[in-house]
Amino acid sequence: MLMLGLTSSIGPGRRELPMHLGGVLHGMVEAGVLAHDPAILEVLRPAGAQAPARFSVQAPPVDAPGNNAVEPTTDVGAGFELSFGVLLFGAAVPFWPRVLSALLLQARNRLHGRQIDYTNATVVTPGSEPTSVWYEGATTIKHLPDLRLAWARQHAALQADADSLPRLHHLLLRSPLLLASRSAAREGLQRYGQLPWPSLGSVLDSIAQRLIALEPELAQALQIGPGWSSGPATRSVMPLTPAQSPAEQIVWTYRAAARGVHPPRSRSLELPGIVGTLIFPGGNDPLERALLHWGQWIGVGQKTTMGCGQYVYRAS
Repeated sequence: MLMLGLTSSIGPGRRELPMHLGGVLHGMVEAGVLAHDPAILEVLRPAGAQAPARFSVQAPPVDAPGNNAVEPTTDVGAGFELSFGVLLFGAAVPFWPRVLSALLLQARNRLHGRQIDYTNATVVTPGSEPTSVWYEGATTIKHLPDLRLAWARQHAALQADADSLPRLHHLLLRSPLLLASRSAAREGLQRYGQLPWPSLGSVLDSIAQRLIALEPELAQALQIGPGWSSGPATRSVMPLTPAQSPAEQIVWTYRAAARGVHPPRSRSLELPGIVGTLIFPGGNDPLERALLHWGQWIGVGQKTTMGCGQYVYRAS
């Protein structure tokens, strides 16, 4: 797994930007690849649109309690600085230079109607320091660092510290988490006006299934296979949320392309999710901490390609 980090300057525009930019950034990545390097679209989405993609975007955090995040200015007419990431998994990792080239070319088509000028780019893998990638203009990459995946070092470090099990798992949700099934989410919203709180087991199961699909070598090192499950006991562990940064439900509105419509146009959709801090009691299995650690990279829940399911993990 690898993250391509990009810093850019966004010009003023006539339309207000959404609070959470995951949908806009996801659309820019796919449009850039489709327009400028369609051959790698099959690498990024090997099983089609309904299966896990080998990429996701890391958008700026939503402005939620406890996130300590300053949301970019989204006012009509205002410009701002924007930093975001594109995460690549498994077989897609070696294609990061081509993804970067496609994004630089796509900048000519603007971002949500606004001029976008890239000012810096970095690449980072687990266990390594960010490496700057310098380029001239919009297409020529001057330096391609020889980066090797370093997840094995991270895995070894977690294994070496397996005897020190955390009492608590702290998850600071940087972007909306939607983990419940569609039927459970619909029922929870209709009956209680609130999404079901995720159990520790449901979080671990989601991370494990994403690792199996997207990073099979790491999943094998963790000894989790297609039939792996966290077990009933872990799925009954429900979260606490601290008063100083309580988890809460938000509704993220984004625009999606309407399928089968000519000429193409977009429609406004609402996506509910949970942001803020969740605290789970820790168990006696070191795999809990390992999965939660890797979940910071691989993501959890639904809509991860649009930046959902991002969190920062801390054990105590």
